[in-house]
Amino acid sequence: MEIIPPHARAAAALKGGAGLVRAADIAPLKTGAAESFSEIAEAVRAAPLHEIAPAEAGDVGAALGFALGLTQLWTAPLTLFISPQARNGEDGTLYAEGCAQFGFRLEDLILVRPRTAQDALWAAEQALTLPGATVVCVIAGKTLDLIASRRLLLAAETFGAHGLLVRLDGLSAGAAWTRWRIAAAASLAAADGEIGRPALRAQLTRRRGGRSDLSWTLEWDAHARRFSERAAMAGAVAAAAEDGPAKARAG
Repeated sequence: MEIIPPHARAAAALKGGAGLVRAADIAPLKTGAAESFSEIAEAVRAAPLHEIAPAEAGDVGAALGFALGLTQLWTAPLTLFISPQARNGEDGTLYAEGCAQFGFRLEDLILVRPRTAQDALWAAEQALTLPGATVVCVIAGKTLDLIASRRLLLAAETFGAHGLLVRLDGLSAGAAWTRWRIAAAASLAAADGEIGRPALRAQLTRRRGGRSDLSWTLEWDAHARRFSERAAMAGAVAAAAEDGPAKARAG
């Protein structure tokens, strides 16, 4: 039996144009007016590869939460979360009970814990050959170079999958259709005095074929399983929501 590696299968399928996602397939948005996060998220839903990075070292959790939130927003039938074991001790990993409390369907989530970053990229490329799958891969260092990024893009395009690369070392040149920079934000107290919804600050730094350099403060709704934009508020409460994470890191 001949075993064909995934990148070879992807290259063969590419010649026939199978399953490709092209810029023309993603509906453009009107420019000029302010664009909401929900509009942007829907517009890039068909894009095969995205990159997400924490704004600072303390924002890794927010970046991971944003990546998982996108899988729920896009109703991914299957999500594979790939994180090298070497990073788990430093950056942590997913906690099943916590994921369930925040609305994630555990039956649709598979955790993959390879030994090294190189193994993680291999696992991600393999997983992207599953049609319709969404692959979240946590990566750091020089392992993810432009060639590796293009191979992941090719696999995702060819087999109709989606890749979300969480780059712990920051954003850099790659083949992703969108790039996001994520920071933690302070939660606002609920009306009954309980802790409010988890919040983060999302900045879109690149979007192929469309407007970028947009940012929003988002709250995660565990019941609806979606992000909602925080309404503009006057006074000290809004100021605390914006300044809290920065002050916490500075202190």
